[in-house]
Amino acid sequence: MEAVKQFHAKSPGTPHYTVSLLAVPTALAQLGPAATNMIVSQVVPFPYRAGTSPLVRNFQAAMKASNEKVFSHTRLEGYIDAKVLVHGLRGAGSPPSRERFIATLESSIDLGGYVVNFKNGNRNGSGYTDLVHVDSEGHFVK
Repeated sequence: MEAVKQFHAKSPGTPHYTVSLLAVPTALAQLGPAATNMIVSQVVPFPYRAGTSPLVRNFQAAMKASNEKVFSHTRLEGYIDAKVLVHGLRGAGSPPSRERFIATLESSIDLGGYVVNFKNGNRNGSGYTDLVHVDSEGHFVK
């Protein structure tokens, strides 16, 4: 955190880049104005606009149905994780088997425009990447 603050103090207005793990809301709040213009790579779609994709619309509907009003990249990633797990469990059969569970997860899984794929030993799941930046109020914008 201190390095980002020092960079911002020496070069205000110059964008700096980070990965999503370092740009959670609590970290952005700690950085304060030093987070302004930070460019962040994200591995899930922009969760704040329902029109982004069917996945985001479904995520927002599920959040609202459970009285959650705060959307975030982290929460969307958790939602995706849960959807993939449920997909695998449903495909595991009754009684469930490890082989069917793995075979189901090794198929291509379309979650509404966001495809997860664990075929051929790929354990990343998705190659999706997006860039967002942090505005002067500490919010992610496209």
